[in-house]
Amino acid sequence: MYPRGTTNFSLPVPGGTAKPGAPKVELIVDYACGGCRAHEATNAANLKKWVAAGDIALSYNLRSFVGL
Repeated sequence: MYPRGTTNFSLPVPGGTAKPGAPKVELIVDYACGGCRAHEATNAANLKKWVAAGDIALSYNLRSFVGL
C-alpha cells in the first residue's frame, strides 16, 4: 500500500528489446527521496547495461511521497 495522496506515473525505459522470459523490473521512485537517489546512483550503470542487452524490461513508477 502506498501513502495516501501519492501520485502515480509509470514510464517504460527505452533502449533495447527484452528477451523472451526476461524479468520485468519496476522501480518505484520519488526523486525527492534520498534513498531513491542513492539507489539510482549505485545501480544506474548496471540497469542501463541490462536494458541494452535485453536482460530485463525496466520501467520507472514515479511517485511523490516524501513530505506527505
